Amino acid sequence: MSTNIFVYGVLQYDELVQQLTGNTFQKVSAELLNHQRLTLHMEGWSDLGVAVPSPGNQIQGSVLLEVDDESLAILDDFEEADVGLYMRKLAIIRLEDGQEAQVFVYAGTPKSREFLQGEWDEQSFISQHYDSYKEEIIPAFLEERALRRAAKKDAE
Repeated sequence: MSTNIFVYGVLQYDELVQQLTGNTFQKVSAELLNHQRLTLHMEGWSDLGVAVPSPGNQIQGSVLLEVDDESLAILDDFEEADVGLYMRKLAIIRLEDGQEAQVFVYAGTPKSREFLQGEWDEQSFISQHYDSYKEEIIPAFLEERALRRAAKKDAE
C-alpha cells in the first residue's frame, strides 16, 4: 500500500527525506487548505513549522506521492505521530490544476498549542538549522530508531 503526504516543513526537502527513508519520492506542488503554518518554538529545539487549522488560510507545499509503508513508518516515528507534537491526519489539498484531493499531513496536536508562535520562517530554518538536521539530528534519529527496533526484536 502507498500513501500520499502533504509536506511543508522539514519533510519538504528531498535530501532530508531521502536521508530518512532511503527513498526518493515524486512530488507535486499543492496547497493545504484551511490551515496556517506557524512556528513551533521550544527551548533547545530549532524552530519548526507546524500546520494548524485556520479557516480560509492555505499553506504552500508539496505532496510526496506513493510513500511506501516502511517509509511511512519512519516518517511517523520521526514526526512522533500521535504521541508528540505532531499527528498524521487526513486533510484537503488543492493541486496546481485546481483539483482538490484528500491526503495525509503531519499537523500540530493539542499538546503543541502552547509552543506556537508567528509564521514559520523557512529561510531562517535553512540558514540556521538545515545542516544540523542533515549532519546531526537525522543520523541520531536513525541510530536511535535502529537501537529501539533491535531491542524490541530481542525482547520478542
